[in-house]
Amino acid sequence: EQFANEDAMPADIRKLCDDVMGVIENNGEVTIPNGKRSEPLLTKRELAVVALCAGGIVALILARLAMS
Repeated sequence: EQFANEDAMPADIRKLCDDVMGVIENNGEVTIPNGKRSEPLLTKRELAVVALCAGGIVALILARLAMS
C-alpha cells in the first residue's frame, strides 16, 4: 500500500518503517536501544486510579473481616 506522505501512514506502519530505516542506516547492524523510556509506564493519573481501586478493595476486605 502506498501513502502520500508519512503523516498518512498508521502509527504502527510508521514505526516499522522507522525501525527498518534505522537498520539500513546502521549498515544492517541492529542496535539495542538504551534502557530509558521516553514516557513512564503509568501516568500520575493512572497511578492514582490504580491506588484508589486497590484502596477500595482493601477497605472492602477489611470491612468484611470486621463483620465476621
